[in-house]
Amino acid sequence: MLPANASPEIETFYQQDGCWGFDSTTKYSKNSGKYVSEEGREISTEFLKELVAVIQKSKLKNTLDLNDLGINQENVARHRDELMKQCIPVQYPSWKAANVSKDLCAFDVASISESARHRLVFEKEVSSNQVYFSATINDPEICSEKIEISSDNDCPWMLPWNVKVGSENWKTFSTELPLKLSFLPDRSANDCRSIVCNYLLNGQKYWQTEFWSDSFFWEYDIRKIYKDKMARNLIEQMPGFELIEPQFTVSAGLNPKDIWVELKPISNEKILSSKWHIRIKHGRQVGSWFQILNLHQKFEPAIQRLEWLEQWKHSGGERKVCIDIKNRESTWDIPDEQANEAWKEANLPSRPNIKLELYHDNKLCTRLFMSDNCASSIILFSEPCAGMHWLDSQEIDLQTESHSYLIIDADGRFRKKNLEHMRYD
Repeated sequence: MLPANASPEIETFYQQDGCWGFDSTTKYSKNSGKYVSEEGREISTEFLKELVAVIQKSKLKNTLDLNDLGINQENVARHRDELMKQCIPVQYPSWKAANVSKDLCAFDVASISESARHRLVFEKEVSSNQVYFSATINDPEICSEKIEISSDNDCPWMLPWNVKVGSENWKTFSTELPLKLSFLPDRSANDCRSIVCNYLLNGQKYWQTEFWSDSFFWEYDIRKIYKDKMARNLIEQMPGFELIEPQFTVSAGLNPKDIWVELKPISNEKILSSKWHIRIKHGRQVGSWFQILNLHQKFEPAIQRLEWLEQWKHSGGERKVCIDIKNRESTWDIPDEQANEAWKEANLPSRPNIKLELYHDNKLCTRLFMSDNCASSIILFSEPCAGMHWLDSQEIDLQTESHSYLIIDADGRFRKKNLEHMRYD
């Protein structure tokens, strides 16, 4: 109820903090059965009664209904091409050449529904701007209890809303409520404050059209899902994949010019994972899963011979051994070429064809090179980490001025050397 001598009134308040900070207040006072703002704008009693009915009805919308946002099978199908454009960056020409079927991409209703839920909280995750809108209705002739409505969500429709009527409180996902509220703030100034406020309250334009082409949002959201699903589709098309699934758990993702794949053997405790970069050349994947299986059969016995490596794995903390397998048609990068030079200078037989990465507590700590035809190995990079194994105290980096590297013999003895002729080309 109103305090004694208090006049019925309606007030809206909108505030935005951050780079473009401002606030705006609109007050209405009752005059001859109508509400008139300080700027002369009128709102009828009939409109306010309709608003109160919408407020009461909003109790029923206590969960998000994605149909209210236009997320359904029909709209997903209509906007699929548009979404694909948002998710294929121009620096990834190989993706377009791969020409993956749209039906196998991430643009189904379930994925877009999850993205829509994320969009409601997205601005708070990535933006320093903060917004707040509130509306107060205090008139016993309209409602016997004071009504207070507020939201601090800066996504169009500003869902969810907090509603308080007297001592009763509820949260609502009604889109009808903010649409009705959008008629309350004064728009006569037609400045950025009223434009932004109305844009957030009336989310029809955004969710009907702009949501589907919001490249800033999709850059953060569905592109990763799309990349992962597209990568999975590409690797499943490669010959021999049916032989991989029983032996490995497989995860994959896309880079501009290749697909990265991580394989985790289901029943091999020596090798915890393998990384393989599959080149995309002229829209086709280079290589086959038969190649991976052959390499594993070739490399596993060589790795299992390293007793000192097995001891390192059980020297404290979470430790992982990962094989980095080069595609047979891709070029060696500079560190691998330097591995050849260090191998040759150390007078080791054959040449290194196995690259291992050692991780301690999810951090790369060592790069090791070896050969399936040699019991010795070399380390080009190693950072000290917590532990009692001799490797945990080594600091090696071929890229430093000393060009240091480590030679490890079959029995685990090691010696440090400096590469005399360092190549950078």
